[in-house]
Amino acid sequence: MKKKIDKTQVKPVVMAWQPIATAPKDGTYILLGYFLEGGGGGPPVVAWWNNSHLCWQTGQIMLKATGYFSPTHWAQFPPDPRET
Repeated sequence: MKKKIDKTQVKPVVMAWQPIATAPKDGTYILLGYFLEGGGGGPPVVAWWNNSHLCWQTGQIMLKATGYFSPTHWAQFPPDPRET
């Protein structure tokens, strides 16, 4: 049986994309996206800044800090549901 959701208890999550230049470079996990003018780009990915290689790291893949397929924006994760 499905649990009924009390809509008065639901808190909306506001997620705002910010320019990549403002992203934390302290190892914090964030969402990265690259959005091209006129449309296009790729799906957001979870990543962190790798100080050793000076690039964004997502698992085994390293994303250059600059260039065509480099991230253009970042966003924080929504709050952990266990902490709300």
